[in-house]
Amino acid sequence: MGKKRLAGKNSCFYIICSIRLDHHRITGLSGYGPKFHPWYQRLPLGLYTLVEYFTKCIFPINLSYLYPFPFQNGDTVPWWMWLQVLFIPFIAWYLFLLKDRVVHFGVLFFIIHIALVLNITSLARHSVIADRYTYIAGIGICFLVVYGFQYLYSQRKKVALFAGTVYLVALIGYAHVYVHVWKNAYSVKERLKTTIESRADFEELKKIK
Repeated sequence: MGKKRLAGKNSCFYIICSIRLDHHRITGLSGYGPKFHPWYQRLPLGLYTLVEYFTKCIFPINLSYLYPFPFQNGDTVPWWMWLQVLFIPFIAWYLFLLKDRVVHFGVLFFIIHIALVLNITSLARHSVIADRYTYIAGIGICFLVVYGFQYLYSQRKKVALFAGTVYLVALIGYAHVYVHVWKNAYSVKERLKTTIESRADFEELKKIK
């Protein structure tokens, strides 16, 4: 029994050390540590990142190889991001009150696998999110989608079939349209260029060297 406890403590120690070393290595890259957003902006930025990962797992719209930050370091946090800070805790509390182990499993699976890349600490990159980080975490969201469809199917079969058909057709149609955007590197960069130039702070971004 003592050996098992010792092994468990050693495992936790190694995990904590690994996370700490990775964090030190990342924040030390290219001077990102001291240049990253101040601590009071990281909460809305982290929740924004969480919502982006969550929604793109269900509705993969406007995918890109680079996602610019919603605001630059030193700028004011957009007001709508503070709404997420207000409402997400209530959503989390509601999910907790459901006392549904399946829902808890899906949500926790997603959060645990995405927690380290929520921009709470600097990730030394110019993109607020990266789709590759959801390859494993997205399993939790897919689990919830299938569970939700199964529950709806057991209650209202026709509604579930209609909703599932609309969802699949929408995904297929959007994927077909998006093929032209991802045709080659030039088309992808042109789409990103258009997205950046449409930002309200584009003129300010051009001044950043």
